[in-house]
Amino acid sequence: MKILFVSSGNTKFGISPFVKSQGESLIKEGVNVQYFKVKGKGYKAYFKAIKELRKTIRNQEFDIIHAHYTFCGLLTILARPKLPVVLSLMGDDAYGTPNNKGKTKISTYYSIILTFIIQPFFKKIIAKSAEIGTYVWQKKKLNVVPNGVNLETFYSIDKSIARKNLGLINDTKYVLFLNNTRDTRKNFVLFKETIEKEKLENFELLTPYPITPDLVVQYLCASDLLVHVSWREGSPNLIKEAMACNIPIVSSDVGDVKDILHGTKGCFITEFSTKDLAKNINLGLNFKGRTNGRDNTKHLEQSVIAKKIINIYKKILIK
Repeated sequence: MKILFVSSGNTKFGISPFVKSQGESLIKEGVNVQYFKVKGKGYKAYFKAIKELRKTIRNQEFDIIHAHYTFCGLLTILARPKLPVVLSLMGDDAYGTPNNKGKTKISTYYSIILTFIIQPFFKKIIAKSAEIGTYVWQKKKLNVVPNGVNLETFYSIDKSIARKNLGLINDTKYVLFLNNTRDTRKNFVLFKETIEKEKLENFELLTPYPITPDLVVQYLCASDLLVHVSWREGSPNLIKEAMACNIPIVSSDVGDVKDILHGTKGCFITEFSTKDLAKNINLGLNFKGRTNGRDNTKHLEQSVIAKKIINIYKKILIK
């Protein structure tokens, strides 16, 4: 089985880490995965890539094209491949981008509309969570499959060792915010306001974004608590990675977070208020030791998710 992944190639590390990670998990299961990366941003970059994508498809014998995000889906359609196409909806491509108050930015409604319009052109549509699935009107095509977590990469490292590797102090409480502080969807404004308004002074805040993927596990294991207060998410990889590392978590109730946390002791769901966030941060910092989050993520292990995706491919090829 030969699959072409179509994805943006504009992140600091090239292709999105979770797209590449999914591709690698499929390769481990015996699937031949090739990557087509869109360079540049905006409509011009995607229209410019049409000719190159056509050439890539023409020169190699693929069985299926798997487009990640709405705009890559549009690009694939415009390339007019005589192949079945799968679309993965990740989150804000389906529901838009929230502003600092959690309201959808008017400037991102075009993505919501486009997601609605292009659905008839795909054989299958993969939504990363049930919430994202609500934006899929062609329900017969819908498959809810979250991104998997690599349990070989993300595991519990002794806190003192991780801190030594990062040059952090052993007897300090560290709270980690590992998202982009400038991304309004990630809602860092609420976290910062909570620290100031509720006078939280019992920890040091870590905001190392962006960091290379290999450093993520080090920062997770070096921290006493991960805070994740996004306005909206699909199926946040960071939550699964933190669970795999057994660290306490405070998160807003977005996407499938509540299902992922699965009542794990030491993990807390917060409201979008400074008082509730402060309360839950203190609960997380006062939790003794590590969590058993890893035990609750085994059903999300990469090989398990890879097999689900392969089954979707097989159903397409059988018909």
